[in-house]
Amino acid sequence: MRGRLGAEIVPGAVPYVTGGLAVGGIAHYGTISGTDSTGNPLAAPSNNYASRSAKTGWAAGGGIEARLFGNVTGKVEYLHMDFGSDSAIAVNHQIIAPVAAILSSHLRDDIIRIGVDYKFDPNAAAAAPAKSPVPERRLTVVKTPVAPVWTWTGYYLGMNAGYSFGRASTDAFFNDSAISGATYATTASYDLRGALLGVETGYNFQQGIWLLGIEGDIALSGQRANPAFVCPGTICNPAGPVGVTFDQNQKVEWFGTLRARLGAAVAADAFAYVTGGAAVAGLFTGGTVFAYDQFGNQTNDFFSNVVVNGGWTIGGGVEAHLCGNWTGKIEYLYLDFDTVTTNKAPTVNSLNQPVVTMTTMLNSHVIDQVVRAGINYKFD
Repeated sequence: MRGRLGAEIVPGAVPYVTGGLAVGGIAHYGTISGTDSTGNPLAAPSNNYASRSAKTGWAAGGGIEARLFGNVTGKVEYLHMDFGSDSAIAVNHQIIAPVAAILSSHLRDDIIRIGVDYKFDPNAAAAAPAKSPVPERRLTVVKTPVAPVWTWTGYYLGMNAGYSFGRASTDAFFNDSAISGATYATTASYDLRGALLGVETGYNFQQGIWLLGIEGDIALSGQRANPAFVCPGTICNPAGPVGVTFDQNQKVEWFGTLRARLGAAVAADAFAYVTGGAAVAGLFTGGTVFAYDQFGNQTNDFFSNVVVNGGWTIGGGVEAHLCGNWTGKIEYLYLDFDTVTTNKAPTVNSLNQPVVTMTTMLNSHVIDQVVRAGINYKFD
């Protein structure tokens, strides 16, 4: 989200400088290894790690944009982006001695890109009428300007920010194929809350007091939680309790919707509306299985799952004309992203020796409730 400052150097071409806010989805993935008690690196199990986050930063650059034909323009642009520092924690408890590492990365990016844009300009000047060969008397007419009547009909683009009150319900199933009858199931519900920032666009049709529109949006979300699930006692293993924890968090990383809107005027230049349609979200689940190997030694194994789930949404809000072509809105959405399944199968080390013999299946039903405010600019 940037400002641009340029000057027309030749007709139809503008070089410019640009700068502003940048947001990026940052991920770290890797493996942490070591040696066993005899110093043999092949016999020691490795442990994977993952870290994902949305980082804000800044961007600066420049480019040149030129009119190609009609309302179509083309551009060549360079951007330098800086997302600051991001950290990932990697731990391997399965080796002697245990190893932990904190990895801190300063992330920068340089981009060269080309683009094609279409400028919405329904009020472009029409061609001047041909002049009459008969001279006309020139009259000077002065009249009071008439303020244009506001209409909601048209294309708009904007941004929004708010807070999400999500919730997940996870069914955890434990089964150890190496131990007869070692099966257990448990359920937990927990909050997935966090701030969000997004962009939106759409088109409205106004007919009298009624308004019908379609709107699409996409948002980055800070929602996360780290619940734990335990198979108690010796139900799943004679050596003691085993469990699963989302210590790398379960996250709603982003979501988007495509919705219809139906509204009616409740005041001058303001309408209330209901909305509903399709929703989609990027969901991440990462954690550790804490169990035992075939010798009864404590061990753990990392797991992660990244999916894009579809769902549905319904809600409502109020939008009002602020000034000029600007409108503002307050909106509530209920979203259902269906069920995310994360499986963790037994693992072996490089010598084909069992490290974790337990199978774990986690089914998480994710719902979300969003309250947000937005501001839009209507192209007219």
